[in-house]
Amino acid sequence: HRALLRRTATGASVPSFALSPAPPLEFDHTLAALAHFPASAVTRRLQADGFRQAWRPAPGADPRLVTVRALGTVERPRLRVGVDGTLAEGERAAIARTLGRALALDLDVRPLEQVDDPAFAPVLAALRGYHPPRFTTPFEAACWTLVRQRTPHRFAEATMARIVEALGAYAGGGDAGFRLFPEPADLGDASRPVLLAATNNTRK
Repeated sequence: HRALLRRTATGASVPSFALSPAPPLEFDHTLAALAHFPASAVTRRLQADGFRQAWRPAPGADPRLVTVRALGTVERPRLRVGVDGTLAEGERAAIARTLGRALALDLDVRPLEQVDDPAFAPVLAALRGYHPPRFTTPFEAACWTLVRQRTPHRFAEATMARIVEALGAYAGGGDAGFRLFPEPADLGDASRPVLLAATNNTRK
């Protein structure tokens, strides 16, 4: 990754760096998928060419506000990642790994283009360059699996949002702040009343 430096509208410098995903990448497909991702309205805000979200460089680390914007083309994609505040040694690489995993940036989707399947061809044409996003952490994915089990999708999404609002760490200030999905330590015995209120299910 090549380090960059961009400036905000106020002139303050913001550390940023570039990522080079595996081509092809149509980032509009990614943004469309994120718009319907569980609890995304709480943890992420979409923009015209990217999104803004709070991330942890590592488990237990202080959350950082990150802005991801699309650069380049579908065949030569690049993403610019801006991070509020200074970046400590190793944080850039950690955030890059987390983003790469969550956005499937290294996924090679080119073999799909070689599939000889007339029925699949319209899907391939419509979603060419789609890298399916994933949950930020395996723990969040496991929680979604449990919350979603035998539960209507909309209710499960609302449950995830309530968990984030009640137990997630807060990054930023005022109305511009973001919450993160809780870490395992945040869902200990003391959180049981809150979890029961969020899920309305004693077993879950």
